[in-house]
Amino acid sequence: MELKNISNNEIDLSNWQLMSEDGKININFSDLKTNKIMSGQFVLLERTDNDSVKGTANLIYKGALSNTNERLKLFDGQCNLIDEAAANPNWPAGDNSAKKTMERDVNGFGWHTSVNAGGTPKKENSIPQISTGGGGGGGGGVSTSPSSESSHHEENNNASNTSPENNPENFNIVINEIMYNASGSDIGREWIELFNKGTSTVNLAHLKLFEDNVHHGLNIAGEDKKLDPGAYAVISNDTEEFLKDFPDFNGILYKSSFSLKNTSDTFSLTHDDDVVADSVTYQSSWGANGDGNSLQLINGVWKAGKPTPGKANEISDIQPPAPTVQNFSISYDSNTSELSLSWADCVFGSNSTSSVIYKVLDIGNASSSLVAEIAVTSTKVIINEIGRKYDFSLQAFQDEKESGVATSSIEIPSFLKSAYFYNDPRSAANNLVEFSYNQYPFIPNRFSNSSWKAVIFYINQEAPKTPVFYSDQQYQSEISGQWGTTIAGAVNLTYPSCSSGNTVATALILPDSPDRCSIGYGGIRNSTLAWGALGEDNHLILDAGQNNPVFQNGDYITAAFYAYGGNNDQVLVVTDKNHYQYQTSAPVHAAPQLTGSLSLVFNKQAANLDISWPSATDADTIDSQLIYEIKFNNSENWQGLGNTTSLAKSVNQGDNLSISLRAKDEFGNVSNTLIAQWSYPTMPIYINQSIADGWSASFGTRYSANLQSITPNQDFQFNRVYMRFWQEVASDYTDLRLQVFGDNGNNGPDDANKLGEAIIANVYNPDQNMNMSFLFSNLISAMSGNKYWLVVDVAQYFDTSGYYRNTWRNAVNSATGDWYLKVGLDLNQ
Repeated sequence: MELKNISNNEIDLSNWQLMSEDGKININFSDLKTNKIMSGQFVLLERTDNDSVKGTANLIYKGALSNTNERLKLFDGQCNLIDEAAANPNWPAGDNSAKKTMERDVNGFGWHTSVNAGGTPKKENSIPQISTGGGGGGGGGVSTSPSSESSHHEENNNASNTSPENNPENFNIVINEIMYNASGSDIGREWIELFNKGTSTVNLAHLKLFEDNVHHGLNIAGEDKKLDPGAYAVISNDTEEFLKDFPDFNGILYKSSFSLKNTSDTFSLTHDDDVVADSVTYQSSWGANGDGNSLQLINGVWKAGKPTPGKANEISDIQPPAPTVQNFSISYDSNTSELSLSWADCVFGSNSTSSVIYKVLDIGNASSSLVAEIAVTSTKVIINEIGRKYDFSLQAFQDEKESGVATSSIEIPSFLKSAYFYNDPRSAANNLVEFSYNQYPFIPNRFSNSSWKAVIFYINQEAPKTPVFYSDQQYQSEISGQWGTTIAGAVNLTYPSCSSGNTVATALILPDSPDRCSIGYGGIRNSTLAWGALGEDNHLILDAGQNNPVFQNGDYITAAFYAYGGNNDQVLVVTDKNHYQYQTSAPVHAAPQLTGSLSLVFNKQAANLDISWPSATDADTIDSQLIYEIKFNNSENWQGLGNTTSLAKSVNQGDNLSISLRAKDEFGNVSNTLIAQWSYPTMPIYINQSIADGWSASFGTRYSANLQSITPNQDFQFNRVYMRFWQEVASDYTDLRLQVFGDNGNNGPDDANKLGEAIIANVYNPDQNMNMSFLFSNLISAMSGNKYWLVVDVAQYFDTSGYYRNTWRNAVNSATGDWYLKVGLDLNQ
């Protein structure tokens, strides 16, 4: 098997799967060495080993592909159906005897048999060449309408072609009769009659039937490879069904895997080198459209008549063309689980004496079943299965006459947009059931007012149609039924409940609205899935790790959907026919998304940088459960922050930060990164006496002061100094003064170099543990390596006598003598 990327973009095949209808083939493309394929690139798959064809396989798979009644489906990583190929009942192309593959047409829609034996692995598909030779019925090889005057008794105009395969005798084999739409079901009941109009016996071994861009070989057995002059042969797509319809037939019968369309079609009789011996294009308007008749060539004109396989054509018993019911259509209402079937009136003729009766059959199962027999042109069908295709046939009857059979189909999707059943990548011992839906509630209200719904997942079986179970345990014994915690064969789920604990049950009970989820009522309200756990993305991930068997490849789950019946019961709505296969690896999950930017606010009083950011969003995770990570500068590691959206970071003078922030979901997927740069701003700096465990000598009398020198190790500016004071003898209010001087060179203040002065007015007996602030009117610049003097004294008392009756001390660090420390700098005494 071969895939090709026909898009213009690179495609990532991670978690893509190719599966057969019977499950014998299940290929996961995550096993490819390189999951990404470029535009136009091929992926070659070989069964069991690498010896099937020339060229290296990209992937070796196991499992057999059936020759009939088979279907291959290609799914992407989100389980969307991307492409499929079906044998219904036979594959539309390919030649097993010649070992020619089935190839996709250039237009991408149809199929044809490869021109090359062994196909075209890792190369462009071959293009079938069809030559349109003359001769045969239809005057030029094609009969185009019933009024054509062509005859199968004209002379062959290809007599110059003398190769054995194109011997002129071969052009005497013509198409003589066609059964393209048998009455009732025409599956396996189509056939084509050939006639030898020449005078010589013709070997049919080199003839093929070309139909729907495919050369179909004729399955010829025994000595019946030759057709005598004037003899007939029948080609059927199912010889057993043909003989059921014509048990008295004893002529030459061949088998070929063709399929004729019921509306119109073109097919040809060709030789090995694709030269056309005869070709026919028919229309359903010519007749024989499901009424039991066949199309027969009479004097060069195609007419409908009673079938005569293996005999001369005759139209003595021709019946008038039966009408076909038109406009047969089906619509679906998910709210009522109803299919509405409708069609146009069928008219048989003006001489009818009774009403037209319509019979509708369900033909979607192995045996057809009667849906309705009515005289009106519409009916409704209640269905109890979704995730499957429904097929119906329709036929009209009046006065022992019957119409052709009309058919119509409809695909009914699941209530689930997607569903996955897989091993939890965070814990090998745990499993998860994950699904999404288009809207909530996704199960329709069938039986009562909106209250609760339920989903039950069954293991390795079709979901049984249990009509009712009781979702409130206190009622389980009143009416026969099943309690939701003990449904046999179902997956045990663990989920957060409205009672703030966890519910462990085989039924997932879903509230329709927040008021259906509450504490204190007991019963179903407590065990229902917590409203907040529903999230905002129409998406749920459920724990399936407790009280379940060990799951493995090949396991699958199905689903049954219930709605509240009004008496603490859950009544069946439908079951889901989809099989959700167990996966050992998780499906692809969307990464969180961050929009906006980081907000940075500097709190200079606290020396903090306040960082905040907008909440992230995620398509398959509850946004409030996302966690955030931050790092400062690229050399650091990511730091987990939980689900907070803000952080206060302590900063210092001279800091230059590159800030990166991202969000992460529960599976480790990370978002885009928000990045911001920040530098500590240039600003006045405060000298702060931050450590005090002793007191200085006293001051406050006239001409007394305390001195302290500082020598910075880098340039800085300040306009505020914080100090602590003790008014040892407190009698008067005081104006405290702090002056800043340069050094005089003799380890003392330079009175001629006063840099600034600040006063704290009206001070009386201050709290010894309180910082008092001296604010200078201008910034004072201090240069690295220079010595400066801080001089504190009393500027004045309110009463001049205060100089004699007050004493002051300022706090100091008695251990080191470092009285004043500047925030962020190392100041030497």
